[in-house]
Amino acid sequence: MCIRDRSVEIVKDYVGRIIAKLFEIVRIVSEQEKIFSPVLELSMLYFLESFVDCTVQGVEVSQDGSNLQCVAKIFQYANQFMGLEGNYYKLVEFILKKVVSNLNIHNRCVMEYSLELFKKILLRMKQHLPRDKFRKLPLTYYISNDLPNFSQTALASKDFFKLRTTFYEILSIIFVDDYFDDYISSLDRLFNNIIVTNNASDSLGLISLFRDSSGIASYLDITKIFKYFVKISYPTYSKLLIEVVSNSFDDVDVMSAALDFMIALSKNKAQRYSFDNNNIYPYKIFKDFSVIVVAYIQDLRQKVSTLSGNEQRLENYLHGRYICLTYFFSPKRVKMIGKLTMLFKTFMDGKYLNFSVFHFFGDYTFVEYLRANIDINSIFYPILTYYPNRLIQVYENIMRISENVLEIMLVYLDHACLADLILISFNIIKKMDEVGELRDLQDDVLVSKFNVIIHNICCFCFEEMNIKAESDLKLKIDEFMMNYYKILKDIALYVLDICFSKDQRQRLFVLWCNTLFAILSLSDRIFDEVKSEFLQKYSNFSMEALQSISTAFDALYSDVEKKYDALNGDKFFKNFKQFAKVMLSVLCSR
Repeated sequence: MCIRDRSVEIVKDYVGRIIAKLFEIVRIVSEQEKIFSPVLELSMLYFLESFVDCTVQGVEVSQDGSNLQCVAKIFQYANQFMGLEGNYYKLVEFILKKVVSNLNIHNRCVMEYSLELFKKILLRMKQHLPRDKFRKLPLTYYISNDLPNFSQTALASKDFFKLRTTFYEILSIIFVDDYFDDYISSLDRLFNNIIVTNNASDSLGLISLFRDSSGIASYLDITKIFKYFVKISYPTYSKLLIEVVSNSFDDVDVMSAALDFMIALSKNKAQRYSFDNNNIYPYKIFKDFSVIVVAYIQDLRQKVSTLSGNEQRLENYLHGRYICLTYFFSPKRVKMIGKLTMLFKTFMDGKYLNFSVFHFFGDYTFVEYLRANIDINSIFYPILTYYPNRLIQVYENIMRISENVLEIMLVYLDHACLADLILISFNIIKKMDEVGELRDLQDDVLVSKFNVIIHNICCFCFEEMNIKAESDLKLKIDEFMMNYYKILKDIALYVLDICFSKDQRQRLFVLWCNTLFAILSLSDRIFDEVKSEFLQKYSNFSMEALQSISTAFDALYSDVEKKYDALNGDKFFKNFKQFAKVMLSVLCSR
């Protein structure tokens, strides 16, 4: 054997011995209950995860199906020092037992990592093994027989209830992943286990029940399997939501778990809600969930209205920002608002219901839900300005309304609701500018969404105003323009002020220009009043300067038609750049 080959063998030998020694350390530490260090546990989990990543691609099932073989080199190096006799499953079983034992460790980081590693290994194993072989694995048998006892681990603690969702995602991977699984009996068993092990008569049992159910609801994505799960479970969930949750509005933890479950069940990922005529569950789910949400928002609105002025103004400086200290503006409550907007998103993005037909057939469910959704934004957006990440959710919520249901809102609700949407969007931008947040990188997103909202509203109003036939919708838009056009005018003036302030946001210039184009194109009245008030702001300038500004302003629509298309938008932007040059020249000359 040459020196090079000998060196390679020595390296392989060292690598194998090191891996074997590391597994031995994991075994010894796991057996010593007194030895616990979160850093050590996380380090061991990282090692186990890395080993699985390096070896799982080489997994094969033996001819008799009794064990797993692995042809990965790293496994071959360690095999001779670990006494595995080439049986890869022995090693996987050891890893999984270690991961499962960590569910008794009351440490969130360790438990989260353990569950994610558990899920990762199962997905990899199920991907590489024939289904009949996977079902015969001792691990599957062990989990199936010991399922009720998992509720007695640290997952039974209130501090770790959210992790139960991940655990039930893992159970879904094992038992109801696809058509090759015995999904009917498995779903029956999983659902019965959830109902039996959780006492829905108390708040903790109700929270854990919804956390468990969220795991299954969020993982299933095959129509037939998901439909069966909804069919056997939804009558129970519906009763709990209407009879129990409706009386738990003051319990933030219960409402949080219930909303998470509603979001998980409402998501139409992979089009799992079929469109056949026999499937009534999408309609029932929306009706039941909307009743709960509308009642909850009305309860919030009533409680907020009873707060005294001093309580509403109560503020404290924390982490560099002012935040309200009242009960309703606690961080938990803020998260609830985010979940309410997320639920609206799932309904709108799911596209499994035609909301426009509800009111037509005498069903006021969607209109009431839409009104409540607007209310939640108007009530809580002032405090959400201190949580920029939540503001994006508010903007996305309003943006979906502006893209999908403006006509429904104007026909069946007061046109003042449209003004509310514009005011909320505008006030958020102004507030963020006041506290200096518009200098953050993420404000490209905020301004972009603000621009989309204004453009959608202006475009919709413009099209309806120019329809020759008379209609109730057109009359409502005319009323809106008569009563609330000043809001749009103020936005246009604000955008001009932003563009020509000393602290110019050049990277946002295009977005602001698009907003300005949308507003000024809506009506000649807005254009004339914006121009008049803008010139009034610079009334102390010389007549020559004012004439230059006036001429440049009129030239904004040179060769530009008042149509909301990309071509005219580009032409307006070019003209606006010329207007900006004139303005900067005038400002610099003073």
